[in-house]
Amino acid sequence: MARAAPKSDVWMAFYVGTYLANTLHLARQHHGSYLMLILAAFKNGGWLPNDDNELAIIAKCTPDEWRLERSKYEAFFETTPERWTHVRVEVELEKAARLTEARRIAGRASAATRQQTRNTRSINDQQKCRPSESQTDSSSHGETIGGAPRASASPDGPPRTGLTSREDWQKRIELWLKDGTWSPRYGLRPDSAGTNPIIPADLLRWAKAQAAQQRSGADS
Repeated sequence: MARAAPKSDVWMAFYVGTYLANTLHLARQHHGSYLMLILAAFKNGGWLPNDDNELAIIAKCTPDEWRLERSKYEAFFETTPERWTHVRVEVELEKAARLTEARRIAGRASAATRQQTRNTRSINDQQKCRPSESQTDSSSHGETIGGAPRASASPDGPPRTGLTSREDWQKRIELWLKDGTWSPRYGLRPDSAGTNPIIPADLLRWAKAQAAQQRSGADS
């Protein structure tokens, strides 16, 4: 539901000292009528129609009372054949309109700032929840130890720490061919019936061939 636009004629500043200074010559009944004229002018943009019947109704006077006392009230207004204008009321309406507009602009600016803050926090929260590129690479290619990738855990043993460079795998295979040293962390042994997916394929074939030659030489 849309909010109603702020109105500048909802309240009016009333300067008691100024009012009393200007109205000390009025009798008790005149104050009530004059205040009604001021309030009606405030709601009507600072002026009233120059119509005796309507003015008498606003001032709560009978037609005869209005004819007798009209001049007392007319002295507080600037009059033309069409209207009575209360200058002080016009000034107060202009002040109220400026204040209302300033508050409206400030409210919009404050709302925009709060929305920007919420948007920034939302973006920051999303970035915190989103895995970094290094985390994505880690999840795709295995965890890292000291900056070197670790292969995923194999079904036949504990997690395999990947010596992923070709040179490291070759050194590991040469050591295995020499003395049979092989850690379960590196998956299946090269001479196993299965295939070790973390050893470069050509090195794995070479290792199997070397192991076969060693077995053949031992058998002969």
